[in-house]
Amino acid sequence: MSDGPGSSGVGAIVGIFTALVGVATIAILVSQKSQTSQVLQALATGGSNLIGAAVSPVTGSNAGSSSGSNNSSFGSGFGVQAP
Repeated sequence: MSDGPGSSGVGAIVGIFTALVGVATIAILVSQKSQTSQVLQALATGGSNLIGAAVSPVTGSNAGSSSGSNNSSFGSGFGVQAP
């Protein structure tokens, strides 16, 4: 079973593009001006908040407790204030 004419050229172009994206990503991560640690911390905090909000109906914990607001767990994160 052959891939047809020109398919090896497309694979080479995709490979080169993937390599360029990888090199650019590494350059951004190691740049002194990038705030990689702050970005990773924000992603981790956001992921933790998502997990907490997802399990709060089961565990009964307040999903918005880390924000210091007075939101109820039902409306936490959607701007709904507790009565």
